[in-house]
Amino acid sequence: MKGVVNFFASKGWGFILGEDGVEYFVHHTGIDTSESYKMLMKDEVVEFDVEPTDYKRPMAVRVKVSRVYKNEEKNNEKTD
Repeated sequence: MKGVVNFFASKGWGFILGEDGVEYFVHHTGIDTSESYKMLMKDEVVEFDVEPTDYKRPMAVRVKVSRVYKNEEKNNEKTD
């Protein structure tokens, strides 16, 4: 599923707004990257899988970072 990072704290957790309108919890251990410090930026477009949890929100896992931001994605759609 695709989504946009809504919030990500320096402590390594945050929320992704999925394309289905649901907000997903994300933990730094669920970010799929080779970088040693796993960080997401607000408005960054990501792809992820979903796992159910016992908490209020489902969890985003195997998060793939695109380094494309929400506004950039909209600009690319206009030029295509």
